[in-house]
Amino acid sequence: MINTPSQQQARKLRRHHLIFYLKVYDTAANRPLGFLGDITLEGMMVMSEEPLEVDRVYELAVRNQSPQNTEGDVRCRARALWCQTDLNPDYYATGFQFEDVPAEAEQAIRRLIREIGFDS
Repeated sequence: MINTPSQQQARKLRRHHLIFYLKVYDTAANRPLGFLGDITLEGMMVMSEEPLEVDRVYELAVRNQSPQNTEGDVRCRARALWCQTDLNPDYYATGFQFEDVPAEAEQAIRRLIREIGFDS
């Protein structure tokens, strides 16, 4: 649990920097979608420059470019539930719900949540 203002600021900075290295790809279309904005065991939010199609199932891969990442990409199927303009009007935020997550992908999601601190 985060108690002090300096710990809260560090967490905000950690999340802010995610947008620069956690790229999200549509593997079925072999194209980048955007960047990871948030992730839980139930789903993720993707930040993109273009709006994404809602109510579509995507084959997603989160590519962690961090040197500490030795486990590879997080790969799973997810349905886009909503898409809206972000606070920064140059971006769109899209909410995805995971579908039929294999055990290996769930472990990778848990690891990513732990490493990035989304569960704090």
